[in-house]
Amino acid sequence: MLMPSGSIYVRVIYNEVNGQVVIEVQDDGPGIPAEKLRALFDKTPHGGRIAQGLPLIREIVAAHGGSLEVDSQADSFMGGAIMRIMLPVG
Repeated sequence: MLMPSGSIYVRVIYNEVNGQVVIEVQDDGPGIPAEKLRALFDKTPHGGRIAQGLPLIREIVAAHGGSLEVDSQADSFMGGAIMRIMLPVG
């Protein structure tokens, strides 16, 4: 079994200006290609075990008045992806 390696960084930021908590989960992997990035939130299976839960996570976050977005640097030298959850406070 191939075990992934690398680092995952988690940041929690309070944005006082708009009253949001931002939770960022970032890795230093190869990133997500643009053509796959668009399909991450599709409810149809597309082969990735991890990504199959993203539509459900987005629905839960939306039910709490928040949003979920994904940024990826697949085409850059740095690589990596960032999942960002933004939730209102109060």
